[in-house]
Amino acid sequence: MQPDTITSNLTFVLQQKDHSKSLKSIKNQNQQDLEAYRISVVLYIMSSLVWVLRVFIREFCKIMDICIEKVSDVSIEKVIDFGINDFRGISDFDENLETLERNIKQLSDKAVDVKIEVETGEQFGKKRKREVNSWFNNVLIVEEELIALKEEVTRGEINPGALEKMTARAGELLEQRKHFGTLVHDVV
Repeated sequence: MQPDTITSNLTFVLQQKDHSKSLKSIKNQNQQDLEAYRISVVLYIMSSLVWVLRVFIREFCKIMDICIEKVSDVSIEKVIDFGINDFRGISDFDENLETLERNIKQLSDKAVDVKIEVETGEQFGKKRKREVNSWFNNVLIVEEELIALKEEVTRGEINPGALEKMTARAGELLEQRKHFGTLVHDVV
């Protein structure tokens, strides 16, 4: 090989090397630019999402404020109604308990009268009817339930359901007494 050829080959190789370095440099620069562009796009998207999220939160808070306001109004109304109804319920309960006590006292008095009449009939050889026996037992049960209910009330336990049930039962027993007819029958 001639020296000119070597020099020109060497020059060509050096030029290629410089060109390669330039290409790598451009490629590196392009990659850096591309990476910077990607980062800027991601940042733009993130800032847009933050803006959307802020708008959403603001609107959501407005909706929640309206809901809370309505719920608060309804809740306060319900609490007040409950308190008033509870007070009325306690007041009604006390009145109903007094009425029940009077009815059971009347029932007990009737039971004493019936017992005297039945015992008188039994002294003359008559036998008490089974419905009279059942009625006596039911009167005793209602009297015991009243005592238990009054004990619950003294402990602060109010049971309107039991009171209503007992009031109805006492009324039934008073009504049942009216339809006995005879209390005893002849022994056969």
